[in-house]
Parts: sequence; structure tokens; C-alpha cells
Amino acid sequence: MDALHGAVGLQWAWTAADLGIGLLCIGLPLGLLRLLKHQPLDAAGGLLSASALLVALAQGMDIWAVWQPDAAVRSMAGLVTAAGAALMAGA
Repeated sequence: MDALHGAVGLQWAWTAADLGIGLLCIGLPLGLLRLLKHQPLDAAGGLLSASALLVALAQGMDIWAVWQPDAAVRSMAGLVTAAGAALMAGA
């Protein structure tokens, strides 16, 4: 158990931060879909959308790991975040 699980206030702060990042990452593909109405996107737009959704999924996994201490879930969230960031860098 790490220091985070001893303080409930920190758990709520961490959850709020992860939720904000996750919602932002969900909003990015929605914004790109809105742009699609005016101008078609190339493969980079689809790749950016997919990577943003991956990062949003990872943030959800991280929120779960804050309240249910699970090192495997937290590690998987880190891997998914890294994969999403690598896809964004490639886009």
C-alpha cells in the first residue's frame, strides 16, 4: 500500500484529476468528428482520435486503481497511456 491510500482527501483529488483528463481525452475525438462535417480528416485524425480514447480508457483504469489498490491495473493503465502517447506522437 502506498501513501495515497492512507489519505481519502488525496484519493478524491487524484480521482478528480484523472476524471478531468479522461473527459478531455473523450472530448478530443468528439471535436474531431465535428470538424469532419466541414473537412475530411486523413489517417492522422483517426489515429489521434484512437490514441485519445486509449488515454481516456487508461484514466478510467487509474481511477479504479485509486479506490481498489491493484498494482496490475495501475501498471496496465500506465502501459495503455504510454501506447496512446506514442500514437499521438506518431500522428
